[in-house]
Amino acid sequence: MSEIRKFHLKNGEPVPMLRELFEILQDKDLYINLEFKTNKVHDKGIETIVLALAKEYHFVHPIIFSSFNYQTLKNCQRVDPHQQYCFLTKVPILFPQRLVRKNHFDAIHPHWYLPSKITQRIWTVDNPKLAKRYFKRGVAGIFTNNFELMNRVKRKMFVNTK
Repeated sequence: MSEIRKFHLKNGEPVPMLRELFEILQDKDLYINLEFKTNKVHDKGIETIVLALAKEYHFVHPIIFSSFNYQTLKNCQRVDPHQQYCFLTKVPILFPQRLVRKNHFDAIHPHWYLPSKITQRIWTVDNPKLAKRYFKRGVAGIFTNNFELMNRVKRKMFVNTK
């Protein structure tokens, strides 16, 4: 854990520990996507630790737990089947509905839009034109490196449609 304290945010602040982040975010009207980064290193029991910690806090919206690691999501489902679990993928999925339904995932988080009626959040979208196209197609959300810009794009789109 002391390793994470070596890193800093753009403003110079240290990267918060997960508990500190949860303390800041609890009771706020925002959606949280927590990605398990277990592709290369998988700490045994990490799913149990994170899910137990999340239960200690009150969030306005349920946390969205996602991972590229299929087994991590299955481990999470065994620990707590009542959370939102979403599969991250960098390759196109031929039958995304089947994958989501068969595995009891709540959504898929692809790198590109998949023509499908399932819930999807696309990553990483930093181009406003592309974001508009995805929003018009009805995606549940996007992941971006430029939250402020994408939030303006989304607000402008939905204000103009009313």
